[in-house]
Amino acid sequence: EIDSEVVRRAYLSAVHNINAVDRSQMYVPPHVLNWQTKRIPFARPGAGVTLAMDLSSKKAMHQYDHGMEMLMKSSVGALLLCGGNDGLLTFGEQPKCLLDIGLPSQKCLLQLFCERIVRLVHMAARRKAAREFRKVAQTPSIPLYIMCSQVTEGPIVQTLEQNSYFGLDQTRVTVFQQDELAVVDRGTGQYLFPTKADFLSMANG
Repeated sequence: EIDSEVVRRAYLSAVHNINAVDRSQMYVPPHVLNWQTKRIPFARPGAGVTLAMDLSSKKAMHQYDHGMEMLMKSSVGALLLCGGNDGLLTFGEQPKCLLDIGLPSQKCLLQLFCERIVRLVHMAARRKAAREFRKVAQTPSIPLYIMCSQVTEGPIVQTLEQNSYFGLDQTRVTVFQQDELAVVDRGTGQYLFPTKADFLSMANG
């Protein structure tokens, strides 16, 4: 069993060490959604989390049923942000979503995410078929959009193609690049030029 408090402390410690070096990247903790009210909590800018212990079994089932209804109507899409390379860990320069995170299966985050979508589509199709008492003519679909950077797009597309998109329908997967901006020196405000013919650019977050 994973101790969430130990994981949280380890993460905050790592973030603190990063912030000590670069004060421009400050950690902002996510806000906890309040499920004790009668109304569904409103989403606020930034990250939000729901604590399982705060949800009653009735509310949890209600949200689950509502989510499955949306899946059956193909009203849900998924967005995966994969613009970052491994710059702080020790696995070399490769997309973070392709790193071996230590699972016995050696699955990367991209594979886990894709397989989860495949499973959700299967669950929605079975639920829809059970409701209509027949095989559904059109299987529910969850389109996946993967945002990459100029550096990560190649390895990610190659991994998807080599693994048959991990069971996903290729026509429902869209890979696109995020914009890039020129990098400037924080102290002088001058553009950085790795070569005389070109300036340095990085993903626009």
